[in-house]
Amino acid sequence: MPSKSVVLFLGSQSLTRSPSSTRPKSKSPPNVLPLVNKGLALYQWKQDISAAERCCHEALRIDNECEAAVATLAQLSLQQSKIPEASKV
Repeated sequence: MPSKSVVLFLGSQSLTRSPSSTRPKSKSPPNVLPLVNKGLALYQWKQDISAAERCCHEALRIDNECEAAVATLAQLSLQQSKIPEASKV
């Protein structure tokens, strides 16, 4: 019987592994997209820009290369008419 493979999508990364294999041993940072999504949800649901910014800053603390967090922070700055701050992000 052929073994089945599972494809996992983690942000912009994907990997294929068989169900019986162990996790990859790479030292990549954890997936912080749920934090960014939480921030977006708080902004859309409660219009809480401060909470959304905190979530994105926390995501960047964990993974300083998270493009989604950077883009979201820039968009939140633009929403507040903070153009110079948005261009720095």
